[in-house]
Amino acid sequence: MKKSENPIVGPVIGCIGGVIAAIIGGLFLLVSTGYLGGEIKLAQPTQTTDPSIVATRTAESKANSQQATADAIELMYQRALGNMNLERYEEALKDLEAIFRIAPNYKDVQQLIVQINLELESAHATVVASGNCQYSDLSDEAALISLINLEGLYALTEDLNGIISIWMPNGTVRDATTVDDEKGFVERYVLLFEEHTIVDLVHFDFELVANNGQFAWMISSVSGASINDSTGTRTEWVTDPLSDHWTFERDAFGCWRISNQVINAAGERFP
Repeated sequence: MKKSENPIVGPVIGCIGGVIAAIIGGLFLLVSTGYLGGEIKLAQPTQTTDPSIVATRTAESKANSQQATADAIELMYQRALGNMNLERYEEALKDLEAIFRIAPNYKDVQQLIVQINLELESAHATVVASGNCQYSDLSDEAALISLINLEGLYALTEDLNGIISIWMPNGTVRDATTVDDEKGFVERYVLLFEEHTIVDLVHFDFELVANNGQFAWMISSVSGASINDSTGTRTEWVTDPLSDHWTFERDAFGCWRISNQVINAAGERFP
């Protein structure tokens, strides 16, 4: 008698076979792509050696960095203006000095620094008299010599605020060996600090030429050394005797300040 077959068994076996085949295929795919063994292979970025593409990408990166710096500087500038409007001069000065260190010629930063220092000085002044001055206990001649020596110290330390404190706001500097070289004193020091590092500076041989009570004139000699920041070259100098010509003026508080300096002026009549 022929044994009858179960109509369900055939299809089930076929189905199981298909599943097994699918599993085996999947395992093969995983092994071939690196997913088994704890390794996952990621697509690697394409590296280019094309000079034009590399240059373009470098320029774009640099431009993005420069834009970020420009945005930060403008933010500090606007914040400084806001603090000035609120008469928060110390806070404004911090931002302006930070900008000056990064971009000395940015907008009117130099003029604003001068303006704020004058505001601070005015706010802290209580008496409009010579007794309120830094060197009120010295003779006029000694006070003028002290101011010249302070100029040398502030130039050595690149202290622009210190320099501003001893100059009249409209003070100027001129090199007698150069035609039409007169500059505002802030501009002169900014250029000096940008291009050179002064490593030695001594003023000496002071002679008071004249003093009418409101203005005074003094001559002196100077020696020193500086390093060119671009080339690293060190330059030492000793000027002709008495070649620095200084003009001083009393400010609104009766204090002496430098109003003009002419360098390399040994052959010029003075005052």
